[in-house]
Amino acid sequence: MFRLLQWMVCLLLISTCAYGQTVDERLAEVQGLWQTNKDGFLQYKRTIPLTGLSKEIIHQRAKEYYLDNQYDKLDERAAGPVVVLGAAGLFKNVQVTENGGVRSTVDATHFLHVWVEEGKAEVVITCLQYIFQIGSGSDAGHDEVLISTLFPVNPQAPRSDKIIGAFLGTTRSATARLEEIEKKMKAPLRSIPQE
Repeated sequence: MFRLLQWMVCLLLISTCAYGQTVDERLAEVQGLWQTNKDGFLQYKRTIPLTGLSKEIIHQRAKEYYLDNQYDKLDERAAGPVVVLGAAGLFKNVQVTENGGVRSTVDATHFLHVWVEEGKAEVVITCLQYIFQIGSGSDAGHDEVLISTLFPVNPQAPRSDKIIGAFLGTTRSATARLEEIEKKMKAPLRSIPQE
């Protein structure tokens, strides 16, 4: 079964087809929302100005976000006047298809880092790999592939509808996450009850 799954994933990844304007238009819509770091990994970034908020308050809000959203193994480090928070997460179902009654899903693993300093937060989401799952139950198979090896992050890689769909779904998930974090960071301070 595993061999069959590997074959099916490889076939999906390397299958190419003629692309019309619609694919290029879809990719153009997300141009500028993503970039790659020096190691070639897919990233989404946002600087959130938080004028008038102390580093401690920003740090507390960032930490609450991580804990509220069940990020694994929160790591906190001080780097001079900056505190860095980081943890691993998963964007579920960035691509879902069904063919002949067989459901196929793609999830995307990522790291979320927040650099906290006086008056601002720098947020970076680094996407690492796609997790492909074909089928469900005991017959389900899965495979993991580095996003950096696939189109459009790697422009030389073959194009496929599934990979473009996964990339667009990952971009939607990451930009929604950035919006959510910004909203949390900019929320009015809750008043502290007086005793």
